[in-house]
Formats: sequence, structure tokens, C-alpha cells
Amino acid sequence: KQSLGALTCQKLPSVSFTLTYQLWAVRGERVSSMGIFSARQDGSAHLLVKPAGESGPITNMFVTLEVSSPIARQPSAEVILEKSPSQQALR
Repeated sequence: KQSLGALTCQKLPSVSFTLTYQLWAVRGERVSSMGIFSARQDGSAHLLVKPAGESGPITNMFVTLEVSSPIARQPSAEVILEKSPSQQALR
């Protein structure tokens, strides 16, 4: 069984080229990166997510702004977007 997800955002502010948006997932006590993305000029952004072999249900997801390089292994910035999986669209 494969799981895929998608994050779609609108009205994101443009940020410096030294910063990137990063999506995080919470499973129990663990927080892991689900990917990085940038906003387009119109403020939209899209990220296709394929959870990598982690066990347990995702209980929360959130987005932070992180320094572009190296990719953060743990969130180091303020949460700017948050939504729990119970609000996700079902397919």
C-alpha cells in the first residue's frame, strides 16, 4: 500500500532566496520533514508528499520558514501554517 498526499497553498508571501517553506509531519512524539517548497509569484505553492517508511498515523502537519541550505532536520522557526489531518480531503 502506497500513501501519497498533496499540499496546496495560496496567498503565501514571497520570501528571500535564502529561505524556503518546509512541511513537517508529527507522528506521536516524532517530527519529520515531508519536503520543502517555494511560493510562486502569485503566492501559490504545491508539494506532492510521499511519506517515507515512517510508522504510525500522522497526527498533525505544519509549515515553517527555514534557511534554504542545508535542509533542516528539525523545525527551527515559527510555525506559519498548521492543519490537522482530520481536516484533509478524503479520496
